[in-house]
Amino acid sequence: MKLANRTILITGGGSGIGLALARALLARGNTVVVTGRNAAKLEQAQRDTPGLHTVVSDITNEEEIRSLLMRIEVEYGGLDLLVNNAAILNSYDFLGQEDHFSLLEQEVATNLLGTIKVTRLALPLVLKRPQAAIVTMSSAVAYVPAPSLPVYSATKAAVHSLSQSLRQQLAGTPVKVFEVAPPTVDTGLVKGMGGAKLSPDVVVREIVHALEHETYEVRVGQVKALSLANRLSPALGARLMARATASDHH
Repeated sequence: MKLANRTILITGGGSGIGLALARALLARGNTVVVTGRNAAKLEQAQRDTPGLHTVVSDITNEEEIRSLLMRIEVEYGGLDLLVNNAAILNSYDFLGQEDHFSLLEQEVATNLLGTIKVTRLALPLVLKRPQAAIVTMSSAVAYVPAPSLPVYSATKAAVHSLSQSLRQQLAGTPVKVFEVAPPTVDTGLVKGMGGAKLSPDVVVREIVHALEHETYEVRVGQVKALSLANRLSPALGARLMARATASDHH
């Protein structure tokens, strides 16, 4: 698909991969709107990125999603590309940790239910476009779960499955579904985690290339080898993931 003169919405776009992608798409002559819950973070992103549009909005809140999408339709005339990037991450030890169900519920509500809600409510807009797309951000842990991140891993596995189903349901429509599975990326989401971290700009280059060449499943960096190893031997995949996350600090 062509990435110029498009209207694009990126959830969780105030920092990290979302903001890096917003800047790359702005440079190609698109109208880019980023959203998130943190007003201060969005204000800083807007100051640092001329031309960026920001809207404070919570993707777990249906009314706020509807208001956001109505604003995009009225102010920008429609929506060509939705990037479901917003996510939160919490470590959790079922044996040693106290109950923190409110945190875990927020993780599921954001990573999975938020993606579902935004996608469903945005569909009437993107279906009006002759060439449109939805991008979901899954993760390496969608293929092999990280032991220290059981709930995050479960939500990303669900997003992976959701992406496949959505792609089948939208076959024959103008809307294409892309799924991006990065490894650990150097963003605020994984602050304090050990191990190698990929630059957000590397992930963004992969996303842009995939969109332009219509590559619908994008396994970034070491995720390619990890997913292959897991198919050949789940035990090998588990060992590789355990090794990669052995130095995590949560």
